[in-house]
Amino acid sequence: MVSIEYSPNARARCQACRDKIAKGDIRVCAKSGAPVSRNGGYTNQYHHAECYTNRKDFTSLWGFYKLDKEDQKKFMTEEQKRKHFPPPPPGEDVKRNANAADCTDQNTVAKKQKKSGDVFSITGLKYAEASATTGDKVTLRREPENMYDANAVKVLNGYGQLIGRIDKSKAAILSPKMKKLEEECHKQQLKMVVEGTIASAGDGYQQLVEVVFKKIPMKTIASTAKPSAKSATARIIPNPYAKSATASKSNDC
Repeated sequence: MVSIEYSPNARARCQACRDKIAKGDIRVCAKSGAPVSRNGGYTNQYHHAECYTNRKDFTSLWGFYKLDKEDQKKFMTEEQKRKHFPPPPPGEDVKRNANAADCTDQNTVAKKQKKSGDVFSITGLKYAEASATTGDKVTLRREPENMYDANAVKVLNGYGQLIGRIDKSKAAILSPKMKKLEEECHKQQLKMVVEGTIASAGDGYQQLVEVVFKKIPMKTIASTAKPSAKSATARIIPNPYAKSATASKSNDC
């Protein structure tokens, strides 16, 4: 039997060049064809892989595919390389590089944004009512009526459409914090608003959002919600079929 492996030590000597085989070098081990002792023992003859010339196809050696891929390629023909390491389809490299760059961008953005606000991950993008891109403004609201998770925090865009929900593990911390701040703001006649800014394009499953907590006075909210005097005044439209007072007097005469 002939095998190929990484040399575990530097004790063996190459049978071709007679030099020592260094530890970690690729060597070929060939057992002798007949027993050399009465007990049926065989001797192993070691060669540097480069010095072994008894076999042209190294891929059939036992242990070949345990070698690193780059080392495998050294002993393959061009045809074997195309068979065992086919090139990726057109555009696949670009897609992989784009995904890797997006992941790196998300990690970089997360590190930078943590200085100015808390960064959370939005999940459930596939089941959202709308999508968001980097820089979009969103609002976070607690969702205690959620039958699957009482700590759920939903993310809405400016039109009130659902973009996704904060990751469940993070929502378990964020939701109680939001509830506590809401109670504190209510005592101070303030309203707590949790706003966010989309910090990454996402990968189709999740994306990052930077969250900021804001306290707004109730008077400000009331003034913005109060309708104007013109809109509050009802417009009186005269009824053309109603008789005027002067016309009724003249008819009485």
